[in-house]
Amino acid sequence: MCNFICECCAARRPNQSGDDSMNYQNFRTDCPRYLTRISHETYISTATEPSPWVEMEGWTLRSCSHDLMHTAYLGIGRDLVSSLLGDFIDHGVLGGGSIDDQLARLSREMQQRFKTERYKTQLLKVFIG
Repeated sequence: MCNFICECCAARRPNQSGDDSMNYQNFRTDCPRYLTRISHETYISTATEPSPWVEMEGWTLRSCSHDLMHTAYLGIGRDLVSSLLGDFIDHGVLGGGSIDDQLARLSREMQQRFKTERYKTQLLKVFIG
């Protein structure tokens, strides 16, 4: 239930008293939280409980592997997915039709696959216990 989401920047959890422009769910390229990234040196000098990794030679704040929220939603995941979708469209991997048709078809196929796999996993749990 923390308000500040990230130790590298000023990303915040949305709430009534918080600055909406710093919302960690804001992915616009002009989002001001992108300007609040701190350096490794600032992290070391200001962190009240620095990561135990600071003891490892060569470790820096920027080399840290973050949790899923950082890697998927705030970091490389959002860039990777959009790049892959662009490549898929450019190379015809998603089939014919307009871009909207291709993305809608991909979305439907993914949803169906997730439902099928979840069902298989649930069946396996019933038989294995």
